[in-house]
Amino acid sequence: MRIGGSVGLRDLRPSRDELRRSIPAMLRGTIIGSLCSLIPGTGPTIASFISYAAEKKVSKTPEKFGTGMIEGVACPEASNAFVRAG
Repeated sequence: MRIGGSVGLRDLRPSRDELRRSIPAMLRGTIIGSLCSLIPGTGPTIASFISYAAEKKVSKTPEKFGTGMIEGVACPEASNAFVRAG
């Protein structure tokens, strides 16, 4: 990160470690979002809550959720995006 508060474009890209950790979470979120979109009356909000809870349950470190863990962000966003697109 640059000194002085300015943020470069490279600072916004996820690192390789973040990508490696988020891909399984995104796949789970996509599956949950696709299943939620099959149920009438469910929307992206419900899919996000369900996928966050599922990801927290699958995680080896659920106590770190709520602190910005990439898995806790990627899974609900993937399910949200799938429901909105479908």
